[in-house]
Amino acid sequence: MNKVAKKYYRLLRRQFALLERGEKTFLNDFKKYLKVYSQQYPHHQLQDYIAEFGEPEEIISAYYERIDSKYVISHMKSRHIIKHASILIVIIISILAAYFIATHYQMQQYYQNSENIYYQSITIEE
Repeated sequence: MNKVAKKYYRLLRRQFALLERGEKTFLNDFKKYLKVYSQQYPHHQLQDYIAEFGEPEEIISAYYERIDSKYVISHMKSRHIIKHASILIVIIISILAAYFIATHYQMQQYYQNSENIYYQSITIEE
């Protein structure tokens, strides 16, 4: 597959929100067609691929039009869950990082202050 075909494939692949089994199968089949097309027409540009196959957005919308609506709804729900879970994970990691940085800073201050403490022993004789 030449560079232009790879670029067109990347544009198409990025349009999918999630890549599950059905999408991967579709993309693998489409990649085979792109390989054959790029071998037959090695000098075609990106516009030629768009003229032959269509805009990536059009291909994705046609794909989702032909599959079951229940699958699309569950697909949208899982995307929503993944989005919120990833935001939550980023927030938790940020809080933990801030906590460890603050603790490290406090420990450095403690060790620096403990070096300046002088001990004096006093003996009381009776």
